[in-house]
Amino acid sequence: MRLIQKISLYLKIFYFIFLFFICSNANAMDKISITACVDDKPLFPMAMFDNNKMTGIKFDLINLAIEKLKKKRLLDIDLKIEQAPWKRCFEDIRNGKLDMIILAAYTKEREEILEYPDGANIEKESCTCKLMATCDGYTVITLKNNPFEYKGDPKLIPRPIRVSLGYSVSDHLKELNIPFENSFDSDKAVQKLLRDGDGSVLGNLHYAEFSVNYNKEFHNLIKYSKKPFLFRSYYYPISKKSKLTTEHKKLLWKTIAEPANNPKLMNKILEKYRK
Repeated sequence: MRLIQKISLYLKIFYFIFLFFICSNANAMDKISITACVDDKPLFPMAMFDNNKMTGIKFDLINLAIEKLKKKRLLDIDLKIEQAPWKRCFEDIRNGKLDMIILAAYTKEREEILEYPDGANIEKESCTCKLMATCDGYTVITLKNNPFEYKGDPKLIPRPIRVSLGYSVSDHLKELNIPFENSFDSDKAVQKLLRDGDGSVLGNLHYAEFSVNYNKEFHNLIKYSKKPFLFRSYYYPISKKSKLTTEHKKLLWKTIAEPANNPKLMNKILEKYRK
């Protein structure tokens, strides 16, 4: 009788251990590590760096996605971001040292080493891919007293044209056979514009808006054309050498894209930089 009681007790203990194991695994989520690279040039409100603290829209979008995935117990991501010159970011991707680029437009050249969300390479109209992280681009920045307004003819953009070193807009200008000058970053380009008193800057759309409306150094001195020079989708592409699974990539890209498809949510992200 005692033997039967002991066996019964052991079976109950085993049963509860088994249930605990099943429940624990049911609530478990995959944990992955991602090493990403971001251009080390500050660009308000896209990316700002202060004592190794990174803030800006580039980081808001991916951090928001990571928080949502963890909250829903779908994916636990340990993200590490390295700051480096834009060119080196792509070199490290090519050499298999990184998993991700923080916010980059699609180009055929980049597709050789990076994987983009579905639809990025077949987008017929700008900013129509459902899996884009954000819609952004470049506009023409000129002196406030310059009557020029960009209407669509790049040949009429005031010369010299200044651009931030390493950005894809340079490739677009090369294709159009339009000469340009490289500057270290957009602030330096605008400073050259103010110093020389002529020409223009091809700057990021968000940068242009915030520089004109909120930058104490520039806002009374420059303006930007309402019609973009270049309008395109931006993504968080992943290295083709990364060990991330297809399932994890698709889940992350889908979650990152949510604000781009929700104007109220995207405006909420932008609003905190308008103060």
